[in-house]
Amino acid sequence: MVSDLYFSGVRASENSGAASMSLRQQADALRAGKRSLTDELAHLKARAAETAGLRPLAWVDWERVAREAQALTDQIGREPDRAAQRPLLGAWISVKDLFQLEGAPMKAGTEATLPLIPAASSAVVQRLQAAGALVFAKTNMHEIALGATGENPWTGDVCNPHDPARQSGGSSSGSGVAVAVGLGSASIGSDTGGSIRIPSAFCGVVGFKPTVGSASRWQGALPLSWTCDHAGPLARSVEDAALLHQGAVRTQPGARPGGPAAAAGRAPSLAGGAPGCRHACPLRGPAGAAGHTGGPGGCRTP
Repeated sequence: MVSDLYFSGVRASENSGAASMSLRQQADALRAGKRSLTDELAHLKARAAETAGLRPLAWVDWERVAREAQALTDQIGREPDRAAQRPLLGAWISVKDLFQLEGAPMKAGTEATLPLIPAASSAVVQRLQAAGALVFAKTNMHEIALGATGENPWTGDVCNPHDPARQSGGSSSGSGVAVAVGLGSASIGSDTGGSIRIPSAFCGVVGFKPTVGSASRWQGALPLSWTCDHAGPLARSVEDAALLHQGAVRTQPGARPGGPAAAAGRAPSLAGGAPGCRHACPLRGPAGAAGHTGGPGGCRTP
């Protein structure tokens, strides 16, 4: 788990509360009445203020989030059976600012005019919400997702949580940083040519590009390449990434293409490892990742 990060001269201690639990544990604790979404929201707001210098967030409306958190709390009391079937219940999830979230602006890290995209929430956001997640914020990104550094002259550079003078990677820059500093439970980014994998590596979190055909259709999101665009998870653990992928990204059998799916079931336990899979880890830490230097905000890599 990511902890003890330095940013803007402030030391972040080990995450507390829901941020220290896995997504599975968070859902179980909320069902059991052992979590207060109101208390967690206050912590989340404080965390956002503490980490603002890294620029992870593009948009958040705290009053809206408070209403949605209260509505979810009330719904759990009224419909406990439904709550038991929602694998991401009460998870605080951010999404990259190229996914539509109804009622929120979509800028995609630019001031340029974007293609017309329906105002309804994207398929991925709808699946998150159907699975019980609280989609609380949109994250900053490399301008229109065309870059791997997180440098952006319009929003300001999204900087590395281990060392703000260095790059966060991109283009899902804010998602990687948000997860690394405990700003929410996990995040959804997009990957066309490395845009989840690069910030995951730079920020020290778990992320992957889903296999072609395993992810939901690219509905309600800014397209770059219809053959290569994938939504995918950024999380604090492999188990969380698997659960987020199954609950919100993976195409559900029998689901209406591009529409919200019933995210029933849970990701399988990974306690026994992942037979047949090969894993790799960097020889150097995220702050030592190679890359070019410079940029509008001064973020750099060696």
